[in-house]
Amino acid sequence: MSFYELNAEGTGYLYLRFGKTPPAESHFHSAIELLFCADGEVELTVGGEKRKITKGMGCFIDSYVVHSMPSSSAILYAVVGDRQFFEPTFQTFHGKIPPVFFSFENTEFLAFLQGIYNQNNGNGGSRYETKCGIVRLLMGELSKTVPFCSRQTNRQTELVATLLSYAAKHIGEDLSLAALSKNFGYSREYLSRTLHFHLGEHWNRYVGRLRAKAAKELLLSSPDLSVLEIAFQCGFDSPNTFYRAYRREFGVSPREQSKK
Repeated sequence: MSFYELNAEGTGYLYLRFGKTPPAESHFHSAIELLFCADGEVELTVGGEKRKITKGMGCFIDSYVVHSMPSSSAILYAVVGDRQFFEPTFQTFHGKIPPVFFSFENTEFLAFLQGIYNQNNGNGGSRYETKCGIVRLLMGELSKTVPFCSRQTNRQTELVATLLSYAAKHIGEDLSLAALSKNFGYSREYLSRTLHFHLGEHWNRYVGRLRAKAAKELLLSSPDLSVLEIAFQCGFDSPNTFYRAYRREFGVSPREQSKK
């Protein structure tokens, strides 16, 4: 489900990983993210654009752009980092950034960067200077073969991020398109089209998934609450709606979950 990925919000955060990347439902964060396919293939959706990337291809995800990746057997290099590491480098390219999808076959270079990152983490955590160096090296190598482009302000992307943040903070309230239309001043039809384009699913389905996740967290953390109390606290308007959404999301009923 779409959510604001808080673990990518730490100041000085830089994360490099090589291997099979677990599936990621639609989510967003302020960090910059790059994915490089070393083997296999995976279908990515970035800002509403769906594309299959294969070995030798990569993807650039700018701040607050909603993106998702289904389950796959692809082997990826993933780089996620605080914008403070990337923005100074982008300025050396006159504010230009990589395109969303591109070709990049130098996996030996990516392995080299992964080695620097792993060694540094093993010595008590990556220092700021090392993180900056990794980003500069990566962007420099990328720019040799990938034509950088001007960053475009996307008001739809900003709106979607705002709506998803609002939904996460107001899980127990009315999150219908009609309510969002009233609160944010956009037509119901426009919100429906925009959200469906970026999320790849209908808004009501997304809200049901978001609420089911919130309900599961309460079931596991608050055993003193009844199933019905949790359902209404998470915004479900009836027990049947709650049970259907929960089973669709997790494959078990809420009561079965609470007994585990």
